[in-house]
Amino acid sequence: MNLSVFIASRLQLTPADGRHSPGVVIAVTGMAVAVAVMLLTLAVVTGFKDAITQKVVGYDSELTVAPVPAVNEYGFTDPESTLFKYDEVISGVVRGALGDDVSVRGMLSATSILKTDSAFVGLTLMGWTPDADYPFIRDHITRGELPDYSNDSTINSVVISAATARELSLEPGDRLYAYFFTDGNLRARRITVAGVFDTMFGERDRLAAVCSLPLLQGVYGADSLTISSLMIDGVGMEGVQEASEKLQGAILKEYYRGSLTSGMQVTTVFTNGAVYFGWLDLLDTNVWVIILLMAVVASFTLVSSLFILILERVRTIGILKAMGAANMQIRRIFLFLAMKIVLRGMAVGNAVALAVMFLQGRFHIIPLDPEAYYLNYVPVEFNLLHLLAVNLGTLIIAWLVMVFPSMIIATISPSRTMRYE
Repeated sequence: MNLSVFIASRLQLTPADGRHSPGVVIAVTGMAVAVAVMLLTLAVVTGFKDAITQKVVGYDSELTVAPVPAVNEYGFTDPESTLFKYDEVISGVVRGALGDDVSVRGMLSATSILKTDSAFVGLTLMGWTPDADYPFIRDHITRGELPDYSNDSTINSVVISAATARELSLEPGDRLYAYFFTDGNLRARRITVAGVFDTMFGERDRLAAVCSLPLLQGVYGADSLTISSLMIDGVGMEGVQEASEKLQGAILKEYYRGSLTSGMQVTTVFTNGAVYFGWLDLLDTNVWVIILLMAVVASFTLVSSLFILILERVRTIGILKAMGAANMQIRRIFLFLAMKIVLRGMAVGNAVALAVMFLQGRFHIIPLDPEAYYLNYVPVEFNLLHLLAVNLGTLIIAWLVMVFPSMIIATISPSRTMRYE
C-alpha cells in the first residue's frame, strides 16, 4: 500500500473527544448540499422538459404533413387549399420514406364558435380518421368519456377542455350549438358534450376540442377521404429532423412526377412548438448557472476544511518531516484525508437527492401552479448518466481544487512545530 494512503487511512477526522471539528462539519455539509442540489436540479429540469415535450407532441405530433396553403386576392388563406385526399398515394409516400412502424393519423380541423344560451367561445375542432388512437386526450379525461368515433351514433359528440367547460358552464351530456364559417356561409351543428379533458396546457387547451371526422367533413361538404393534415409519430424525437428531410424529399419527388396534385410541406414538432422548446432551452442556462454556483460553494468549503485539517495537525506534519518525509508525500496524506470529507459529503448528498426524487416522483409532494408551468407538481426524472457525471465531476474538481492549497505544507518548519500551540 502507498505510504501516503496508509497514513491517511490511520488519521481520524474525529478527534479523541468524538466530536467533529466545525471545519469538517461545514465541509461535509457544503459538499452534501452542492451534490444534492446539482442532482435535483438535473432531475427536475429533465423531468420538466420531458413532461412539456410530451404535451407538445400530444397536440402536434412529431411530424405534420399539410398542403401548402394558397392565398386569395384579399390576402387571406383559401380554406379549400388546406384540404387534400388521404388516399393510397400519400400513404404510400409516407410509408415508403419512413417505414411501416410509424403511426400515421389523418386529421381535419375547423375553426368554430361554441355557443350556449349565455356564453360563447372560439376554438378549433379536431377530428381524426377512424383508425386513429387518442392516447393523449384519453389519458387526461377528467369527466365523461372519449367516444368511440368509429360508431355512427357519436358523430355529433365532442370532448372539450376543462377551461372551455368552465367558461360555458358545461357538463358531460349537455347540448349546445357549434357554428362554422365555410364558403362565405354560416353553418350550425347541434352537438353533445361527451367528455371533458384537462392537460393543463394553458392556451392549447382553451383553443382545442375533439370531435368526429364525419362531423367536420359534413361541414366542409367533403367526402370521407378529405383531411387537412397527416400527424406522424414513432420516428423518435432524436430522429425528427432527419425523418422530416427524408419525407419532404420523397413528397417533392412524387409531386414533380405528377403523382401528387398539390404541394405538401412537412413540419416538425420543434417548428410547431418553437415557443415552448425555446422556453425549455432557456432552462439549460439556468442549470449551468446553478451547477457553477454549487461548484464554487463546494470549492470554498473544501479549501477551508483543508486549511483547518493542516492547522489541526501541524505537529504531525513536523514529526513526519523530521522523520524524512518529503513535502509531496505529506501533501498526498492531507489530500487523501480531505477526500474522506468529499466522499462523506457525496454519500450524504446522493442519499438526500435520491430520497427526494423518490418521494416527489411517488407522492408529488411539491406542487406547481398549472397556469404558469402547465403542470400541477414538480416533475423529477432519475438519470443514471447524470448521477455518474455529477459524482465523477465532483471528485475531479475537488481533487484539483485542493492541490494548490496543500502547498502550504512546504512552508511548515519541523523546528517551529514543536512550539506550535
